[in-house]
Amino acid sequence: MKFEEFLDRLAKEYPKAAAVHDFSRLVIPTLVAPVALKLPRDLWRDAERIVSFAFRRLRNLQAERWRALSPPVEDPGHASVLMSYDFHLDAEGRLRLIEVNTNASMSLLGDVMLCQRHIDRCHRDDFMRDFASELGRPLQGARVLIVDDDPASQKLYAEFLLYQEAFRAEGAECEIADRRELEFRDGVLWLKRTGREDFGPVDLVYNRLTDFYFTEPESAALANACRARSCVITPHPHEYRLLADKDRLVDWSQPEFAASLTADERTLLQSFLLRTREASSLSPDELWAERKQLIFKPRRAFGGKSVYRGASISRGAFQNLLAQDVLVQDFVAAPTVQVDGAEFKFDLRFFAYRDELRLAVARLYQGQMTNATTPGGGITSIEWVDDLSRVAVQTRD
Repeated sequence: MKFEEFLDRLAKEYPKAAAVHDFSRLVIPTLVAPVALKLPRDLWRDAERIVSFAFRRLRNLQAERWRALSPPVEDPGHASVLMSYDFHLDAEGRLRLIEVNTNASMSLLGDVMLCQRHIDRCHRDDFMRDFASELGRPLQGARVLIVDDDPASQKLYAEFLLYQEAFRAEGAECEIADRRELEFRDGVLWLKRTGREDFGPVDLVYNRLTDFYFTEPESAALANACRARSCVITPHPHEYRLLADKDRLVDWSQPEFAASLTADERTLLQSFLLRTREASSLSPDELWAERKQLIFKPRRAFGGKSVYRGASISRGAFQNLLAQDVLVQDFVAAPTVQVDGAEFKFDLRFFAYRDELRLAVARLYQGQMTNATTPGGGITSIEWVDDLSRVAVQTRD
């Protein structure tokens, strides 16, 4: 899809937001790839099995021990919307889990691309039903906040606007807010904003913060509301701890964890899990010798920040990494496709609610990490094909 076509589609799907905001300034052209991918439908089925297993089993095994970790995290009594599971494909074409995310972006932007091609039905209504399910009642009349740090400065602020229109279309009041505008008072969460004194107690927060455990002072109102269960906050720290904290990848890689699974479950886990270890558990010499088969990730990083491929790391950078809180993950190269004579890497992002898949997108890029800055790259829709044995590229109509 050409960028101009994408903007036209955005305006058709979200006319109220488009009437007020200039999406051509809010969405960078390199966010949207001009080609779509065709992939074997078996990969979708494999992802379904992995996501169901992760939610039904991995999420809960040893959960009591994980709840006791620091910082303390309350169980709010519900799950999280718009989780994502990010994968590479290995040399055999199998899904290999890179990470799990609780504040995954690009869901509605990817949905717009999918709807444009009529590959499948649009998923916006599914997302709204998931929010209503977490709230425990219809969204009609609910007071909803979409929360981030300085939202208007975020690269994907446009997506916040799409969700705002979607919530309002369901009959909810919805505002996009900075977390510093929130106040926990009289046992409930409030929006402190001039001109919105009538907003009332908050019912639902769509949380896009990267302060995953609400430990920063600016998140105090959210932390208090979460502990008091005064409103539904989703995604939330409890879900992050059980599934998306990178420490879970370390736990799942331990032999003693595998021993708590059935033989079939161990086989499934080993088929998609990339072994992840604490760098401090290995000797520097051992790590240096293995480095070409590893990728180094700061324990609390997100969005690919400060991630190093072991094969290209210098000795000096390696020594600096060892002084930090770093995890090492077995490296599986991203698969590649040819687009107009140029080679692009890609990964796959599957959005899920509880144990069910909702949507998948691919992210095409060049360089070490997904960056949405390469001409010809960006997010793209996927067509799942029954009789396809390998990746195929198709030019958008």
